[in-house]
Amino acid sequence: MKKAIIILTLILSAATVGAQEKHLFRLGYGDSLFEKMAFHDSDITSDYKYSGHIFTDYHYSLTKVISVGIQADFQSICWTEKNMRSRNYDFSVMPTVRFT
Repeated sequence: MKKAIIILTLILSAATVGAQEKHLFRLGYGDSLFEKMAFHDSDITSDYKYSGHIFTDYHYSLTKVISVGIQADFQSICWTEKNMRSRNYDFSVMPTVRFT
């Protein structure tokens, strides 16, 4: 799954090279390193699985300095503790302003 996301990211990045400079689209993947450190409790023997941090964003350049856009993020954490399985899904959509 991680390899497919990385390959898709490279393909989409190459496709945006020929696009106009006013539009920027990005798709990315992170490894959830912070979540692994923050949510893992070493006193409890649990099975933790992380989807990783998947994000996409779009920006439109208003001027050479300012661009506005939107960003969407998703990740999930799944763990098993005392024969009980729990899941946590995080999804967010945020407006963005970028200064270059």
